[in-house]
Amino acid sequence: GLDQAAQDEGLFLVVSTSHRHSDEFQKAIHALDVRADGLVVMAPELDGDALARALPAHLPVVLLNCADGPVRDDVDAAQAIGVD
Repeated sequence: GLDQAAQDEGLFLVVSTSHRHSDEFQKAIHALDVRADGLVVMAPELDGDALARALPAHLPVVLLNCADGPVRDDVDAAQAIGVD
């Protein structure tokens, strides 16, 4: 799965939870922003505006099970991490 794919690339998978609190979500994203090469986010309880405010523009992001997340198609960022 995701953890094995990360390990195969010499990366680590870090998991955090916000327990459905947008403030905690924003704190977690901010803490990971300086240390992460990309984010996989599952936040079905947050609306698109909250996601757009919290997600760093310079990181590639995969949204899972997000009701109305922001659309951001960054081909350069995807290619930088090996996604064709």
